[in-house]
Parts: sequence; C-alpha cells; structure tokens
Amino acid sequence: MSAEIFTGDIVLSYEKTKIYRTLVSPFMSGKEQRRSKWTRPKHRFKWGATGRNTEQSDYLYNFFNGKSGKGESFYWEATDESPISQSGDEHVGTGTGSEKSFQFDRYPVKSGDCDLTVDGTPVTEASDYTVNYTTGAIEFSVAPGSAELVMATDYRFYYQVRFGGDELSREQFAYKLWNFDIDLVEVL
Repeated sequence: MSAEIFTGDIVLSYEKTKIYRTLVSPFMSGKEQRRSKWTRPKHRFKWGATGRNTEQSDYLYNFFNGKSGKGESFYWEATDESPISQSGDEHVGTGTGSEKSFQFDRYPVKSGDCDLTVDGTPVTEASDYTVNYTTGAIEFSVAPGSAELVMATDYRFYYQVRFGGDELSREQFAYKLWNFDIDLVEVL
C-alpha cells in the first residue's frame, strides 16, 4: 500500500456508491438468515473531470502510471465529506472513567487536523490526547469521566482507494482541454 496522497485538482464532480456484502441463506420455510461479510460499506467513486488543462491531464496520467493502474492504492480526500464539521459533529465514544482509547469512524486522518471535545469542553491534542493518523486511534492522557461524551467537532480524513481499472483514456474536446471518466474503488 502506498501512503501517497492524490493532490491533483482535477475532479469537478463525482458519484459515490456504497457497497455492502451480505450473505443471504434462504430456508425451505421462506425465512432467511442474513450475515454481513464486511464491518462497514465499501465505496466506489466515479470522477468526472471535464475541461481539464494539459498540466492537470498530465498530472493524472503520470499519477495513474505511477500506481500501475489498479496495482497500488493511494489516499484521496472527498471534499464534500471532509472535514466532518460539514455534516455535524461525530460521536467518538462515551467515557467510562477508565477507558482512554477511542477510535475515529473515518481514517486515515489528515495529520494535525482534528478537534475533539469531552462533555462539550474542547481538549488539546498532544497535551490531552494523541492520534494515530494512520489507524484513527485516539489515546487520552486522562480517561474521560463516566458518561462524558467524546465528540469530534472537526477533522479531515482520506479514503484509501485504487483505480478501478488498468486503462485510462482521455478525450481532447478542445485545444489543450481534456475530459476524463475515472473509477476508484475503496480499499478496506
């Protein structure tokens, strides 16, 4: 897995699909048993990059070649979801008085870019808690009190993705302007 971040400013629009994997076993009685195979949904993204200039087009082509198509994963930030403050605060956990470890729902977390509160009071990273940016693990220096809510009021995160295919084509529709349709698949 690559820890490289896609930083190209080429995506104008994208479509996101959530994919669940559920095993359904039907019985002769008509009842069924269902079992989820994944702990969370996987996402598929379709980028629409329309009217990109030659520099942006070359960046994407070189990035795609560097990943050998779908051969290597990378990080990408979906700007409509990140930071999470756009969709409201995220409940990270509830204190027990002894538990110091908590977990962000979405990770990897963008380094140095997260704000937490405990029972409505802002806490300070480094002195009150630390974050493993790769795994999203949060470790408090002092355990939040019993029934105190730990909330993330702001943080940015990445999806770990790969290209959906081993081919990338671009359409030149005007002088030095290019269109792309690109599929990405989240890597769990």
